[in-house]
Amino acid sequence: MKRDPDPETASRLRVVIVGGGFGGLACARALDGAPVEVLLIDRDNYHLFTSLLHQVASALLNPADIAYPLRKVCRRSRNIRFRQGVVTGVDFEARVVRLRDGAQVRFDRLVLATGSTTARTTDPAESRLQRHHRARVLA
Repeated sequence: MKRDPDPETASRLRVVIVGGGFGGLACARALDGAPVEVLLIDRDNYHLFTSLLHQVASALLNPADIAYPLRKVCRRSRNIRFRQGVVTGVDFEARVVRLRDGAQVRFDRLVLATGSTTARTTDPAESRLQRHHRARVLA
């Protein structure tokens, strides 16, 4: 059942944050309680503190200590919502974020906080191969 739009939220600025990592969460928390409507979008439904994965592997921490459900992080906020989805594009002129499921999310302000990838190899030969491949792609 679709709810009628709330007149108060319909007139508020809509901020879309892409990425549920440290940057995206910090931005969402800074906007908590502000007179804006915030939508946090991430491909996963959890925030993972990857720097502590080795402690989980060595049984020093439980997996629940480094992975937090994003909906739970947003639960107490009245103006922050979470949507799981993969962003496939942004139309800056139309102010729309496109998701892989075909949805289009309108925004007034957009925060791109997609983070980075971690090189998880300790094999020097593999690292050289990755650098060589990267150099060929950039050339």
